[in-house]
Amino acid sequence: MIRIATSLDVKDIVEMSKQFYPETPYWTSHKIPFCDDTVTDLVERLVRKGIFAVAEVEGRLVGMLGTHIVPFIFNAEELVCIEAIWWVHPEHRKGGIGVALIKKVDQLRKLRGCKTFQMMRVAGTNPALDKLLISLGFEPSEYCLTKVT
Repeated sequence: MIRIATSLDVKDIVEMSKQFYPETPYWTSHKIPFCDDTVTDLVERLVRKGIFAVAEVEGRLVGMLGTHIVPFIFNAEELVCIEAIWWVHPEHRKGGIGVALIKKVDQLRKLRGCKTFQMMRVAGTNPALDKLLISLGFEPSEYCLTKVT
């Protein structure tokens, strides 16, 4: 079941984030430590002010898509929806949960008046995700490179 996260889900979302984080280059290459307090603050903010959808299977959260709702940088009168975190537990991948999360957030961001919806793919993950996102109507808009000092 895909539903909107509530404040009661924050602890479980932080735990899922801990499972996701080691898969990212922010840990594997940059060695930036995970901070529970920082992630808790982020999740609470996204639940309150953004859109945060979760996937629940047999009473357990197994996936998440949290997004920011912010003014567009070149026109503050236009709102945009920007992904902050998207993850599905490995045991539940390839079953449509990731797509269902995207479709739910896409539906809700339109109701919130967001002109665009931006998704990202973490470096090192399957490039087939690009094709999946394109099949859902997304188009390439920019790429992110990170320099660590």
